[in-house]
Amino acid sequence: MLEVVIANARKRGYNPSPNDTYLPSIADDIGDPLAFVPAGNARNHIKKVLELRNLPGEGVVNRKRVETPPAPTVELGERICRREVQAMRKNALLTGDTHTLNQDYKSLKAEVINRNKRKPHLPG
Repeated sequence: MLEVVIANARKRGYNPSPNDTYLPSIADDIGDPLAFVPAGNARNHIKKVLELRNLPGEGVVNRKRVETPPAPTVELGERICRREVQAMRKNALLTGDTHTLNQDYKSLKAEVINRNKRKPHLPG
């Protein structure tokens, strides 16, 4: 298993030192270069990685996860909506979708806006 971790780190351009300690609990995936903690400055390195990834920590470094508010949403532009509705109608003509062809612009625009809404990000 250790060989796989080191091989993945080397693929990412990081050559682990024999003195490094690998902490899978702060790794994004196997062989994550930031999860290799140098021997001389372990506490500071762990603290920086936890802050960078907004992870909580308990033990050598105590840190709480900071809840950040979601970015403000921006309304979809009218020109983009018009273009998307035209594409929907063109596709409906090609496929014979009478339901879409019979809808008015306002309801198709609402469908475009709903389809392009910001999706909630699930942590994990």
